[in-house]
Amino acid sequence: MIDTESPVYLSQESLVRDLFQKQTHRFFSAKAKATVQDANSSYKGTMYLRIRPDSVIWTAVKKLSVEGGRVQIDSAVVSVINRLEKTYQTIPLDSLTNLYGLTTDLSSICDLVMGYPPALDTAQLWKVELDTTYMKVLSLSNDLICQLAIDRLDGHVKHGSLEAKVLGLSCNFTFDDYRDINGSYLPFYRRYEFDMGKDEYLSVQMEFSSIELDVPKSIKFEIPEHYTKTN
Repeated sequence: MIDTESPVYLSQESLVRDLFQKQTHRFFSAKAKATVQDANSSYKGTMYLRIRPDSVIWTAVKKLSVEGGRVQIDSAVVSVINRLEKTYQTIPLDSLTNLYGLTTDLSSICDLVMGYPPALDTAQLWKVELDTTYMKVLSLSNDLICQLAIDRLDGHVKHGSLEAKVLGLSCNFTFDDYRDINGSYLPFYRRYEFDMGKDEYLSVQMEFSSIELDVPKSIKFEIPEHYTKTN
């Protein structure tokens, strides 16, 4: 027998309400299979993520138990260690605004990395459209143009983008495979694609095997003395 029942959509009012209900967590930790690609190379490995929201983002990538590198982002600087080449970089976070028009608000970066949509500023731009699958939202987030596609059946953000209004950087992201983590629904599949112009491109795909919320773990980031600074 063919099921002819119409799908039951969530109301626009409830979808909008849920979009603005920000989740708060003291700690986020996770493990994922990751594929990182840029214009010149591709790297696959196991990614470990640890986040103290509004404080620090830490990640390390390993392949066959050998660490290839790690990154730490705090409110002032992005630090990158390349274990394979024994080099490191330190990039002032606010310099990303001058280079790419990228937000330097650590809270928004934490939200996106943890799998939540970025906080929206509706004072200057707010537009909502419905189609047969998604509620599509157009707004601003930290002066970036933000577009979101929210599934009308389950209320989850499935696609989104952030674009600098002047300098042209864009970030497209895809979320899928949402699972319940202690009452918070988070995507276990994520793909982020950054287009920075001038043939600069970065793609990060993550398939998570575990996510823990509010379980504090140590964060260690030390640059070895014999490593060479490359910037």
